[in-house]
Amino acid sequence: TKGEVFATRMGDIYDETGNPAFRTRTFKDMDAPPSRWRDEIFDCFNLDLFHPFNMNAVFCPHVALAQVMARVQTTNTGDPVVALKSRTSICTYVWFMLFLIIVHTTYFSYLFVAEPRGDAFLIATMPLIGLDVLLLCYFISMVIHTRRELRTEYDIPELRCRGCEDCCLSLFCTCCTITQMGRHTADYEVYRGYCCTETGLASHIEVKLPSEFIVDDESTRADFV
Repeated sequence: TKGEVFATRMGDIYDETGNPAFRTRTFKDMDAPPSRWRDEIFDCFNLDLFHPFNMNAVFCPHVALAQVMARVQTTNTGDPVVALKSRTSICTYVWFMLFLIIVHTTYFSYLFVAEPRGDAFLIATMPLIGLDVLLLCYFISMVIHTRRELRTEYDIPELRCRGCEDCCLSLFCTCCTITQMGRHTADYEVYRGYCCTETGLASHIEVKLPSEFIVDDESTRADFV
């Protein structure tokens, strides 16, 4: 039923005595229109210019993508989750990016001190260039896969470049593609956006998808009210 709300108590945090504490997560219908996008791909400014999701998509696109992937319940490899705790986490992406920054800084500091010349410098930088290319390919592939999964979930047909729309838009309009997915999976006119939560919404709000919800009941039984 449209607008129906589900709440579940999840024992995945603990109080000061070490006993399981409970928090309530509420599944909300984001009122996404059926079989079409909420708005067009270049309608980024339908939200405020400094909206948290816009800022993430421009300056931390991996975080914005992780938030969309968490909303549609997929893992870091793009597979459907079997438990909420196994879905994509922004913490994984943030720590990994910090690790990459440290690796790049350390490596280029070494090159600056060693001062290799000509071909030696090119050869020395090849490992990092190769790593960056692989990570870029992974990121683009996850944007493509997430957009395809989201279209399937909401029964949205391709409108342009039939057969390769997801690839073309994800490759050439990456930020706009991510922001469109973010706007479609959250009703920002009703719910406030956040930069650093798992879904980009309040921590107690989960997005109600058209398909069945997946609830983590491995550690505790979920009671619906």
